[in-house]
Amino acid sequence: MINVMGITNRRGSFFHCFSLVISGIVMSCGSTLSAEQPSQSFSVSVPVESSVQPPPDVAIIHDLTDGEQQFSPQSWTVGSNSMTGMVVDFTVASGFVHNTDPTSKSNAILSVGVASSNGPANWVASKPADRTDVTVGDETASVRVESDNVGSAKVNLNVGFDDSDQFEALPGVYETTVVATLTLP
Repeated sequence: MINVMGITNRRGSFFHCFSLVISGIVMSCGSTLSAEQPSQSFSVSVPVESSVQPPPDVAIIHDLTDGEQQFSPQSWTVGSNSMTGMVVDFTVASGFVHNTDPTSKSNAILSVGVASSNGPANWVASKPADRTDVTVGDETASVRVESDNVGSAKVNLNVGFDDSDQFEALPGVYETTVVATLTLP
């Protein structure tokens, strides 16, 4: 006969019942209730973004020799998160024009190359060189780089002032402006 806290049980059924109750409590603590579980979803929409960042303006002094006067390569940063890539055209609308006598012009020579890149995009200079020919009225020149996927690149733009005879160019300042236009294919 077993006597626990004044309860007498001949076969130990009290302990058996007590252990079943404790087991049931332990098992119910680890189980998931079948009640409704409220939830909240979070999402982020990323728009397509493309950019072209030019370097600062640059000036040189003519060395008074015949031929091309070359500016140092100018590093432009281009990039896009478009999965179809991007196209960047670098264009001059005219050759170099004298700042006080617009009839005095010299040719602009452009070339472009990809210096480095980041991301999965393949970058290529699809139109690597062009020049104006002011003697025949060809006032524009453009070069192009393009990519096929998400990524960014450093692009070196080379600009030259072509005056085959330095004595034909008037003294003063000649200027041209390169404009970058980007499109998404």
